[in-house]
Amino acid sequence: MAGAKVKKKRWLPIMGPKSFGNRVLGQTYVFDADSVKGKAISLNLMTVTNDPKKQNTIIKFVVDEIKEGAAYASVTGITIIPASIKRLARRGKDKIDHSFVCKTSDNKIVRLKPLIITRSMTKGSALKGLVKQVELSLRSVVKKGDYSKLVDDIVSKNIQRDLKTKLNKTYPLKICEIRAMELVQGKKAEAAEKLLNGIKEPEAKPETAEDADDSESQEEVEEKPKKPAKKVQEESPNQEIPKAPESPEDSEDF
Repeated sequence: MAGAKVKKKRWLPIMGPKSFGNRVLGQTYVFDADSVKGKAISLNLMTVTNDPKKQNTIIKFVVDEIKEGAAYASVTGITIIPASIKRLARRGKDKIDHSFVCKTSDNKIVRLKPLIITRSMTKGSALKGLVKQVELSLRSVVKKGDYSKLVDDIVSKNIQRDLKTKLNKTYPLKICEIRAMELVQGKKAEAAEKLLNGIKEPEAKPETAEDADDSESQEEVEEKPKKPAKKVQEESPNQEIPKAPESPEDSEDF
């Protein structure tokens, strides 16, 4: 009687995406290589890029392909360590935390969470303007490139630098970061798709010559103050005429 074959575990390397040079992220000890599919991995970005300046960032991967005796993973998220964010915030400055979903050119839905810290205290109206400008600027950048380019630009901080340069024209900033980027999948992606379909981008309406004439005429009318109307007191026909006082002679009795 032939003995049953015994499966042995083996080491399976996990490779990063092309944008990271297919670098080995780690290895796992498994019986079956297909069982690694869907495995989530979280690493410090410093270990992936060999850059000590990126040690405050965590990058997340998930294994989505098995081929040629290796597992290949793709990026699903980037997050700045919360303790690092606390060190950035200081008294006498405003911190803006925002979160919204947007879509890349290859139809990947991502959630971006920008972090803005001003150089000084800011008025409420200025903060609202900054939040709106941040969202519009990032939406415009994300939809022009694919998901892989978005990951590369966040890791290299190209998006953060360009955004800070643009926003500094509105209000001086100390910090401009993407504190989190998450690939939205599954049911969350369906809900986000409905939300994106309901968002209409603002369109700049060109001013016509008629609109300009109307605005000028309106300004002229507003400049001319209206004269107060004169009040004319009219006598009503039924108004009683006051009687003259009686003389002392008329009041004597005879």
